[in-house]
Amino acid sequence: MWIVAKTKGNQEHRALQNLENQGFKVYLPQIISKKYRNTSWKDQNELLFPGYIFVNINSTANKVHKINNTLGVSKLLT
Repeated sequence: MWIVAKTKGNQEHRALQNLENQGFKVYLPQIISKKYRNTSWKDQNELLFPGYIFVNINSTANKVHKINNTLGVSKLLT
């Protein structure tokens, strides 16, 4: 089952790394967009859902309480 965790401001990648270190499967969807900067178009990765990260809890059901105490995570959304 996938759940959503709200992250602290601009700490999505920090939460991703810390959750993966704890053994969770994590999904942080990103898209590539083109931005016009300095007279040329540049490809840039952007988060699809800024401030949110998806966590799979099937394999680690006994460690769900640890998500709220992870650096970068604000709270679980239920």
